[in-house]
Amino acid sequence: MLWQGQAWAISQSALPSTSGYEPSTWTINQPKVINTNGGTLTVVAPISGLGGLHKYGEGTLLLTNTNQLIGHNTVGAGTLASTRTSGTPFGSFRVTVTNGGILELRSDGATVDVQIASGSLATFVIGSTGGALQLSGSGNYRVVIGGNDDGTLTNIVRNSGGTLVIVPGGGMAQLGLTQQVFVAGTGANLPIVMNGIVAPYILGEDDDAASSGKFLTYSPSGGFASAATVSSTDVSINDVPADAVYEVVDSQAVESGGVPQVAALEVNGGAITGGDASILVGSQASGDAAGLIMNGGSIATARLSFGAAEGLIYTNASGGSSQITAAIEGSAGLTIFGPGTLTLSADSSGTLSGLVRINGGTLIAGGTGGSATGAGEVLVSYAATLEVAGTVTGAVVVGESGTLFMNGGTVSGPVTIAATGTDSPAPGGILQGSGTISGTTSISGIIQSGPQAGLITFTGETTMTGDASFYWQLQKLVDDADPRAGPGIYWNALQFNSPDTNLGAKNAPLWLFLDFSALDGDPDGGNAFWKKPHTWTLFTYAADAGYFWLAGENFSYQSGSFNTVFDNWVVSLEWKPAASPQSLPERWRANARARSR
Repeated sequence: MLWQGQAWAISQSALPSTSGYEPSTWTINQPKVINTNGGTLTVVAPISGLGGLHKYGEGTLLLTNTNQLIGHNTVGAGTLASTRTSGTPFGSFRVTVTNGGILELRSDGATVDVQIASGSLATFVIGSTGGALQLSGSGNYRVVIGGNDDGTLTNIVRNSGGTLVIVPGGGMAQLGLTQQVFVAGTGANLPIVMNGIVAPYILGEDDDAASSGKFLTYSPSGGFASAATVSSTDVSINDVPADAVYEVVDSQAVESGGVPQVAALEVNGGAITGGDASILVGSQASGDAAGLIMNGGSIATARLSFGAAEGLIYTNASGGSSQITAAIEGSAGLTIFGPGTLTLSADSSGTLSGLVRINGGTLIAGGTGGSATGAGEVLVSYAATLEVAGTVTGAVVVGESGTLFMNGGTVSGPVTIAATGTDSPAPGGILQGSGTISGTTSISGIIQSGPQAGLITFTGETTMTGDASFYWQLQKLVDDADPRAGPGIYWNALQFNSPDTNLGAKNAPLWLFLDFSALDGDPDGGNAFWKKPHTWTLFTYAADAGYFWLAGENFSYQSGSFNTVFDNWVVSLEWKPAASPQSLPERWRANARARSR
């Protein structure tokens, strides 16, 4: 980062375009944390050393030269990519993908023959929030994963709740043929195949526009490949064998009182009905994983059971058309992943227990009674969203960069919104929208408007600490004086009904930021609206509420300044136009006053 008049001069001879240019080796002997922050950082130098790369933030870290690192590598978000077509493009030791991070191999058409985590005892780790292995382009690939060849130690290690998608650039039709992903070793070094599929926390992702999911099998001769399925066009759901990977592409009605069981279920735009019927997926046994892929379509039976097994549900990006109106039965929770939106609308509060993890995409908790997510805790992981349109009775924990979107619904359990990452540069968790939170609430992340302004009401004990920030968004040029407007109408606001409300601290205030992105411009944009004073209600407190410490940012403009006012248990935002354009020092002083409140 360069400040004010500082400069960084690069000699012309050091530019990669210079004839004869040869970059020096970048030696890394300690863990190297790199946050690409939405951009692309290209490394043209060869890399070696005892350390490893820990890539965070959106964007891409692109490696274009040899990599002889022998330390642990982590893809904590965004993409870690390499254009190397041979050797060890990501070094030789352990590689972890988490927070939806993508490990990508790129080729301009040349055959790729590489090893990943090939050193002694090295493994490929699927982190608790999942990630992807991507083979870009339609060229030939041969990728070998893992450094264990003793027949005993596994080469692909899953942390609790982790999910992995393998994305072949040539589409699922080429996985196992021209694009091959192998696992080193024999016996227990390899993925276990049961009923024709590997554990459903590892899936394939096709190259169609919706990124449709596919179950995978594994063989020593071809590596991972699409698993064989039994189609609903050939076998009715009432006759399907229990060891089948069943693909539903049309309408299937389960007979009254029926309880068909399948090894795994893939719904590809089809519909399953049966008002008093149940569907059993997987072995139903404790310690197992049961797989369901929703590539569009619906399940509208009375019950959908995973038994004592963990239920894994992948949803493709088919425009929000994946819906489950069946009550979900299970005692080991659910893991939701994939890029799409899945709607659960039945009351599963008495039938579903265990942790519900949202590793990716959006889970909509709908319905008007009970709890669509069951009785257990819901964990919203990096870049994933829980949308509450109905009721969630369990605790909700929103991790770094996850989102809790209140869409008119209620969370009756405790809510925790994570702070900005302490061991990574990930942003904090996000709370947005309109609705009610009645459980004890602790917020250290971000509160912001949803697509439409709304009012979030907290009826239980509420604490905002650490780096908690409130982003106020004005969506129309109105204020408290307009009878069509008010808190939650054209601007987002908060209401606290419990006296046990504590916002910020003296040395760690709740930060207020002003967002005018929904308008034509900020107060300096020239609109006549800003030539007059205005007031907006931000927060409404219960009488005798606890303490609060607020500090404002971007409060001062050439045309005037904002400030906050507390009166009769209401915090308002006030705008005062300037008699003449404010100078930069005047604006600095106004912002300084806002920060010190």
